[in-house]
Amino acid sequence: MADTKLCCANETCFACRYWEERVRWAENDGMMPASGSEPAGRIARVDGQHYVFQPFNTTRQSQWLGHRGQVFTFRFTDGRQYTSNDVWCQGEIPAHFWDRLPDNAVIVPQDVPSPNSCRHCGVDEREHMQRWKPTAGWHTWTPPTQDQILAHMRARRAAPEGELTMPDTLAHGVTVDCFDVQLDNGENLKALGVGNHLELNEPAAGMQVGLWQVVAYHGEFQDRATMRPVSSTEWAELRRAEAEKFDAIWAPTAPVKEV
Repeated sequence: MADTKLCCANETCFACRYWEERVRWAENDGMMPASGSEPAGRIARVDGQHYVFQPFNTTRQSQWLGHRGQVFTFRFTDGRQYTSNDVWCQGEIPAHFWDRLPDNAVIVPQDVPSPNSCRHCGVDEREHMQRWKPTAGWHTWTPPTQDQILAHMRARRAAPEGELTMPDTLAHGVTVDCFDVQLDNGENLKALGVGNHLELNEPAAGMQVGLWQVVAYHGEFQDRATMRPVSSTEWAELRRAEAEKFDAIWAPTAPVKEV
């Protein structure tokens, strides 16, 4: 519960100065100014919590992103909607700032069923066990129809509205269950990290042979991943960059001239 009284007589303490700065951001069209190498961020206030988020990021690894790359979709009171995987919570807004920092958005649940969800209830196979649904009664997991699989995949690929949508390179991406992909070291896709690449020699979890990049993790337990295919041109560029890095490390150093 936020405080219900001033924490200092004239709002000059550190906490008040901290929130006064957020008031200035709100007055700056709801944007946090850019600072150093960090770009400007958009502000969302949900249920008394203050969030700042950056454009959808496909270059940084998840440990360097807010909430470790978890995807959030914010729907603002004016109808705008933005999706980001770089969201930072800045704390609970004190009660004596509520009038200046009122809620301006809601968080849209990421509840699109996975492609492998049950035909009757939409629950994934490994979480299903026995479920009850009015139209099906008590039932075990039942494979979805091909039309359902296609509909779920299209829903996951649909880019949300707003300026911070996922990049165009995700047009042919897929969202997969991390446990359906086993890495060479025996771990699943969660161990790979956002921004890293996966090379497939055979189809797996709806992905074809080739190179794929982890774009974001989803779900309450971050156990689903959005993957995008890497084109042959981009793949060749990555290999060239790696080769140049290797050559730079092992290149012989020039002899030092004696003066």
